[in-house]
Amino acid sequence: GLSIQGQGTGLDGIKVTSVGSLFVEDSVVDGFRGSPGHGIDFEPSAAAELYVTDTVLRDNGGSGIFVKSPGGVSTVSVDHSQFENNAAAGINARDNARVSVGNSVAAGNGGAGFLAQADAGTAQMDLESSVTASNGTGLQASGNGVAATVRISNVTIVDNTVGIADPAPGVVFSFVNNRNAGNGTDGAPNATASPTPTPTLPRTATLTPTATPSPTLTPSPTATATPFPQPNVGLTLTPLPGTHTLQTTITARNAGCNNNTQNNQLLSLRFTRLTNATVDVATAPPTTGISAPTTVPLPSHPASVVITVHRVTDGQATTVELVVTDGCGDWPTFVGGGPNAF
Repeated sequence: GLSIQGQGTGLDGIKVTSVGSLFVEDSVVDGFRGSPGHGIDFEPSAAAELYVTDTVLRDNGGSGIFVKSPGGVSTVSVDHSQFENNAAAGINARDNARVSVGNSVAAGNGGAGFLAQADAGTAQMDLESSVTASNGTGLQASGNGVAATVRISNVTIVDNTVGIADPAPGVVFSFVNNRNAGNGTDGAPNATASPTPTPTLPRTATLTPTATPSPTLTPSPTATATPFPQPNVGLTLTPLPGTHTLQTTITARNAGCNNNTQNNQLLSLRFTRLTNATVDVATAPPTTGISAPTTVPLPSHPASVVITVHRVTDGQATTVELVVTDGCGDWPTFVGGGPNAF
């Protein structure tokens, strides 16, 4: 893959005006803060295709990905990618854009994490198994008199100033399996999927026996406890005013896993990415000054643990991504906030 650095002044990381298909894989596009300052500026003159996989787009002055296709409908596919600390949106789908996003994270962006907004034609975005956190808006569908649609399934929307924004004629369509909580204003989808009716088989004639056998007893099934859906840990965030720190309590929240000896017990914290942050963990003795990916074991297996996130540079977003391991398994999550969140 490529590492494309804008050094704070570059105009666009990748700019496309004419292409059939473009593939961006295993890359980093960082620090393009000129004008317009997009990580990927995809504005083909005719219908085209863009595929982005395992790529990080961060610290850009515009959007991580900006899509506008005046000459015809263009499709964009994004998978396992991250959009962090961009001044505008994580992904901005505009005129004639059809964008699908899976297994991706938008965090700490100044505008919306995921945005569909059309001035002409229509804009559509489909989000599956993704996270939008600590943005100005988690996800948004809006338009200047023309339709824009965002469809969401298994999406987590948390710690944004506004969770969901869908002013007319925008439509946020939910498949009713999402998590939207802990935002300044949560908002809500304005359209939902209707359940599919279950087909029934026609009745068949039943012959009446001449002799009625004695009924046999059927044992009632026993209920089996199952774990909560991800994330199976609770997060309580407390900004500490004037200190640029965010105190977070992580709590195990099990519901009867196969390993019943470790229910409601935290086993370890694995920090996978820290952006503009250091972290202290209230272990005994304390683990302090974490600034790079590392694993902190919790040998006492507490039910909860407190971590303190310190912002390194004022005026920039702070994000800490980690995997919490408890008695039920591994639970990816994150904490942080935008430039003025704490």
